[in-house]
Amino acid sequence: MGLKTRFTPVEKVTSAGLLATLSEPEAKQAAADFAREGRDEAIRVNQAALGRVPTYTTTVDGKEGAPLESVNPNGGSIIFEFDLATEAIAWIAQTLLERSPVDSGEYKRAHMLLADGQETTLSGGNVLPAAEYTFLNPLPYARKIEIGKTEKGRSFVIQVENRIYERVAKDARAKFGAMVDIQFGYRQPTGAYVLKRDTRTAHWKIGARGRSGLSETHRAGAAVLAPSIIVRLKSR
Repeated sequence: MGLKTRFTPVEKVTSAGLLATLSEPEAKQAAADFAREGRDEAIRVNQAALGRVPTYTTTVDGKEGAPLESVNPNGGSIIFEFDLATEAIAWIAQTLLERSPVDSGEYKRAHMLLADGQETTLSGGNVLPAAEYTFLNPLPYARKIEIGKTEKGRSFVIQVENRIYERVAKDARAKFGAMVDIQFGYRQPTGAYVLKRDTRTAHWKIGARGRSGLSETHRAGAAVLAPSIIVRLKSR
């Protein structure tokens, strides 16, 4: 089962009391028509973002696939569930692979997907249901590939443009941002590499008198944080 976003248009009709003056058949039809309009609008919006009609399921009063006109107009429900977040996750996974350096292939193979912190995979186009999904690369040098510089000041990797995770997150947000919340950040992977000594860097904590020393993320014993993309479903 993929991750789905729920859209329940009939609740707006019944809660507003707009069906109270109609006969039961008329009320059923009015509720179905209203739901159909809302569904079609959701399809148009999502199709514009995805480039194709998104997959969805329909549940009427708890019965999947039942006719819209079978809804109970007095407290019933019509629910459309669009498989939207899975679309975003699949796109991010593929784009990370496409933008990875392929010198040895180690970095490309190391991308991970976590569902609420549990490692998972895209299987048959679906993912485990979760509140939060996280892409990260646990390799010790993944952060260098993202933002690192050589002693001469050039990017750590020249085969591809750096800031791979940051750019993928930005592009995914532009494409899917109306459907899911997508953020770039840094997370600590399980078994993260630990610095063996202080790392000299231009990144300083700022204290009351200006520079006050190395950031803790650059101290010996600190875990190296991995570049990450976090995906959360938006409520509708």
